[in-house]
This record gives sequence, structure tokens and C-alpha cells, in this order.
Amino acid sequence: MSPEEGLIKAAGTNQVPWIENLLETYDGDLTDAIVSASANGHVEPLLRLLQETQERGSSGRIALQKVVKTAATHGRLNVISVFLPQIADSDQDTEALLAMYESTWQVLDEATARGYRDVIRFAIEFATEWGYIDSYASTSTSDALARAIEGCLDDVAIYLLGIFAIPWKMKDALEKAIERGQFDIIEWTYVIYVQRAGVGQMLTDLASDGNIGAVKYLCTHFGIPPCAINEAFRSATGISTIQFLYNTGCISPGSITMVFRNASGRGRLTPQVLDEYYQEKLEIVELLCKESCIPPRVVRFAFVGAAARGDEDLLNVLWNDYRLNDQTFVKAFNIVVTDSNLYLTRVLFHGGRISAQSTNNALLVSSSRGYQKIVLFLIDAPGIVDWAKEKVFLDAVRSNRSYLVQCLCDKRSWPARVVKRAVCIADNRELNEIRQTLTRLGK
Repeated sequence: MSPEEGLIKAAGTNQVPWIENLLETYDGDLTDAIVSASANGHVEPLLRLLQETQERGSSGRIALQKVVKTAATHGRLNVISVFLPQIADSDQDTEALLAMYESTWQVLDEATARGYRDVIRFAIEFATEWGYIDSYASTSTSDALARAIEGCLDDVAIYLLGIFAIPWKMKDALEKAIERGQFDIIEWTYVIYVQRAGVGQMLTDLASDGNIGAVKYLCTHFGIPPCAINEAFRSATGISTIQFLYNTGCISPGSITMVFRNASGRGRLTPQVLDEYYQEKLEIVELLCKESCIPPRVVRFAFVGAAARGDEDLLNVLWNDYRLNDQTFVKAFNIVVTDSNLYLTRVLFHGGRISAQSTNNALLVSSSRGYQKIVLFLIDAPGIVDWAKEKVFLDAVRSNRSYLVQCLCDKRSWPARVVKRAVCIADNRELNEIRQTLTRLGK
């Protein structure tokens, strides 16, 4: 057996004389020996090993923190009660106190994970006595209450819930308890949650997470007032949660309108990238748009907004809504034309609700902005008047858009007077390529 192995065994079996003998010649690392003594609950060996650590110039505070955490992992209250206070001891500067706070919460977390009830109570009482019980902050990796629930330690969880000074993550606790069917914890968590935040806030918190299981459980087993259900609906996420709350019959017209507006007001982040919840929002719009309480202006605004974002899917969902009038379609049509969105220009035009006047205006706008593909689509549309076609043709010549001029020449026959005017413009501006195209047209 090596000296190091002997020291570890001596520390773990509470043999201080053997430790003294080994330390006369051994100058290696003491960490494993300290862990061995802590895990087995031997205070005397720890006192000697910690003394040796400090004499060698190592950090006594770091060693003490390791002692306390190891002891908590093994439920050694006798070790914790001796060494936890020593982390700060007489050197009560900020750093020392913070180290003690951190160790206290490690003790609480480790003891809770393993069900060491006496250690749990000691940690709570110690932090209360020292006045920092309210500084405990649950995290994703450090949450004593969550550990108690996950470990099915109902009595421990209920005890911790009764420590009102600690700002527990009540929503997470309730969700876990409902998920696991721990009914006693559910009852206690519900009562305390309501005392702290109110029943409305509790349901809203769960609905905003889209936790349909927890929302259903509360609404089914507890007397949730309609006003709280309505408020939760306004913040809810997840189509299943929204649909469940919607079907309770407790939702006001104002809340339905607000949720509809939120769902229809955001869609694609870019034409290529979809919002993470895009499909869900479409489902929400489809669910709620059948409600007559949503004002026509809200539905029309959503339709026009979808056109402005190039959101074809939302346009399809709203397309047949009775609140959309011809003016709405024209407004959306003008927007997609201005945005040079040929695909939606085709879609809206073929919907049959765009007037001839609007089509003529769209053609002229496209021409003035150089949107050649839209010009070529609209130039032969029903209702386009001859003077508008001729203006577009001459503007294309004047702007030296040779490709567009060629396409317009291929699409239709132009009156001789128009061709003559175009040739004159090309000559005056020395537009040779267009001049050649027009010359071939005149032959």
C-alpha cells in the first residue's frame, strides 16, 4: 500500500494516529484523503488534514467547501455542522460570506437529491439564522424543490414549499408535480402559488409556457374563475393550449381579437426563413377568424399585412373571409405590385376582385419603376386601355429598356403612329439597339 493509499484508508476509518505517522513523510496531495474522511463522517481526521493543508499554504476555504459538499452528498450532518460555519468563521469579508452561502446551497441541493432530511433542515435553519435564506436562487442545474419532486420525496417537497423566504420556481414545481401525478404536492403548490401570485397569474404563467397538461389539470380540478381563464388566453402559446382555453367559453371578444391580431401580425422572418412558430400562428388564425366578434378592420389589416410580407399561406387562410371587401384586395394588390412580387401579383389578380382601373394603375406603376416582368404580365390583362399600353411601350423606349421593348414588340402589334413616335425617341437619344428593334418592327 502506498503512503497516499494508506492516508486515504486512515482518513476513511477514523485512525488519527496513523494519519499523524504518514504525514511525517508524505507531502503529496491530501484531497482524496479529505474526501474519504468527509464521506465517512470522521471529524477528527478532517481537523488534522485541514490543519496540514493550511500549513502547506493551500486554500483552507476551498478545502472546507469540498469537505462540506462531500459530506452533504453522503448525509454526514456531523461534518457539515462543524465545518460549514468555518468557511466564513471570523473572516467575514464579502468573499468569505459568499463562499459560505454557495456551500450552504450546495448542501441543500445535494441533500435534497438524496433525501437526507436532517441535512436539509440544518441547511435551511443555518441560512435562516445567518440571514441569507432569501438569497437562494433556483437554476436549471440547482433547484432543491425540483430535485425533491423528481425524487418523489413528497414530504421534503412540502417542507421546502413551506419555506416562504425562498423564491421557489413555483410554476416549474407545479408543472413537474402535475406531470408526475404527485397530488399532495399539487395541492400544496397550488395553495402557495395562489397566495404568492394569485390564481390568475398562476394560470397565465402556465399558459404562456404552452403547458397544456398543467392548464387542463388546473381548469378541471380547481375552481378557476372565468376572468383568470380569459387572462391566461391572452398570453397563451401552443395551439392546443389556446384551443382548450378558447373552448371553455370564458374568452371575451377583446381577447379573441388581441390573440388573432398577434398571430396574424407576424409571419415569415424573411421570404426564405420561417418563424419557429409560423405554422402554429396560421392554425391560431384559422381557429379564431371564424369568430364574428373580430372587427372587419382587423381582418383586413391582417390580409394586407400578409401581402406586404409576401405571406402566401396567411393570405390563403384569410382569402374567403366575409369581412374582406374588394378595396382590401386592391390595397393588397397595389402593395405586391409596388414590391415587385410577381407571384402574388398573379395570385391576387386572378382572384377576380381587382378592378380594371386598379389594373391600369398597377401597370403604369410597374412601368415607371422598371418592373419588367409585372409589366409583361399586366400588359394584356382584361381592362387595360390602349393609351396605357402605348404609354408603357414608349416609356420603355425612353428608358432604354431594350429587353422590355423587344418583348413588347413580340407580344403584340403596335399602331404605326406609336412605332413612329418610338423611332423618333430612339433617334433623339441615340438608342441604337432599340432603333434596330423598331426598324425590324416597321418592315
